[in-house]
Amino acid sequence: ALPRDAWDRGDLRMLEGCWRNTAPMSTFDHIRRRAFPVRSWQFCFDASGNGRQVLVWEDGNRCEGPIRAQFQGRNMIINELSQCRGPQVSLYLGRQNCTRIDDNEAECVRTELEGPSPGPKPPGRFKR
Repeated sequence: ALPRDAWDRGDLRMLEGCWRNTAPMSTFDHIRRRAFPVRSWQFCFDASGNGRQVLVWEDGNRCEGPIRAQFQGRNMIINELSQCRGPQVSLYLGRQNCTRIDDNEAECVRTELEGPSPGPKPPGRFKR
């Protein structure tokens, strides 16, 4: 799934398919001043690194948005091309910086690029 040699070469074809977050996560709503647990967060890519993210919260709300992966040195960067939006919720625009853990998993730190508290957030762990 994430072989070291393909990662080191920056071969985006290894990402093809869907990846899911396995770390417990939540997002913070600055208007309601509370955290909302995330039920699932998924990245799906084509062989060129283009894709979509889908985030579903425990209360059933969800958002979707386009993403694009690229390599910068040994790190994979996932750029959010527009906000993850849903009927009732959205995320501030962000970017993920991912490091390979092993052949099956990568750790990704999401940095919010806008909003009331921009900056890095706790990491997620993504695997097939």
